Amino acid sequence: MRLWAGNVVFLEAAEGLRSALRLLGVAARVDVGVEACPWVSDDELWVLVGATLLPGVAPSDAPWPPPRRFVVYQMEQLGSAWLTPAYLALVARADALWEFAPSHAPRWAAAARRVAYVPLAPPDLGPAPPPSPAPAADLLFYGCGNARRAALRDACAALLAPRGYRVDFRGRKRVIQVRFNVDFRLGFDLFGAARDDAARRATVVLNAHFYEGAALETHRLNYLLQRGACVLSEPSADRDLDALYARGVRFAAYGDLPRAALALLEDAGARRDASAAAAALAAELPRVAAAWADVALKDLG
Repeated sequence: MRLWAGNVVFLEAAEGLRSALRLLGVAARVDVGVEACPWVSDDELWVLVGATLLPGVAPSDAPWPPPRRFVVYQMEQLGSAWLTPAYLALVARADALWEFAPSHAPRWAAAARRVAYVPLAPPDLGPAPPPSPAPAADLLFYGCGNARRAALRDACAALLAPRGYRVDFRGRKRVIQVRFNVDFRLGFDLFGAARDDAARRATVVLNAHFYEGAALETHRLNYLLQRGACVLSEPSADRDLDALYARGVRFAAYGDLPRAALALLEDAGARRDASAAAAALAAELPRVAAAWADVALKDLG
């Protein structure tokens, strides 16, 4: 079996799938990016992670043909603009669609030959690098900005600033205040070593949905769990995912997130418990993913 990741953003998801497949005795190699089509005329089963970036699904002067046998690993929210006609056409041609959220599976029943829920597992990150000397954030959020995330940023600032927290508002174009204890990165620029350093040193990491009615962003949370972060998230529209991740993630309704964050910031014992639970769930998730992947593979024959 071979895995293809559209870019480094999807690489962690592909690596997490590989860790689950390894538990089943299935060896898989991961190819990344769009420099050259890695399949030409082989008979291997490919799992495409981030297929929205596949040349031809994404606009391209040199579209790739799909593999002879392939699975689309579906990570998009149902309201995503990435669900284009070209993407749906690829799904229709696939041997199967594997979906990260169980509540999404019925949506794809009429669009794909086979549909299976195959949850994501955390990637094997290896040991954490030594921390940088930069100031750590007490409360960290990172992700693309929109109105609901900006409103949450403002609500956190309104609650925390009077209590002595300094607030860093980083958008796509400007930095309003550069010293940070409360750090909202409403852009698309925190990856790799910088993200690893910022997230590991943060006291609390916040997760809020880009889309209302979203399924839980497990691809974001798995990395944080693997690093033993204290994670606070709003609930999602997928009750099964929320029930599973509640074993390692603290949840609060969107409007209650600022006060829930403050409560964690002021309770070191609660944060230690949350970090320990996060690491324990991260250790369990590969086995959970492997059990579902085993069923999906047997269905493929």
